[in-house]
Amino acid sequence: TVVFVRDHLNMMGVAPLRGWRYPDGMPAFISATDIYDDALRELSFERAQALGIASSVGVYAAMSGPAYETPTEVSLLRSAGATVVGMSMVPEALPAAALGLRVLGICSLTNAFGEHVEHEEVVRVSNETAVAVGRLLVDLLPRM
Repeated sequence: TVVFVRDHLNMMGVAPLRGWRYPDGMPAFISATDIYDDALRELSFERAQALGIASSVGVYAAMSGPAYETPTEVSLLRSAGATVVGMSMVPEALPAAALGLRVLGICSLTNAFGEHVEHEEVVRVSNETAVAVGRLLVDLLPRM
């Protein structure tokens, strides 16, 4: 399954824009209400459906890793509205938005939220899912 991000929870313990300055010296204060581009997400979701790629829309929780979540962390994240968890995306998405870029968040699901996980299985599923994400990007990029 591919998940298109509509919002995120930054649980990494750092603010990616802290200390960052625009060329004029001003700090990078941005509104985080519209980080992920609605039109890009809708187009991506439509194209995934057309290609037969299982997909949904969700909220990404960014954790610092490199460990998978504890059952209590999963419970907390679920109660906060998270539907997927990862160890990246937020540090890239916020600066991209600060630079005025349109941001599309795409996650490939590699394991069930809160289930016991083996790293080798995550890597295997990730490699398999990369093919579907690649097909989607090849289809999507000319349409953007």
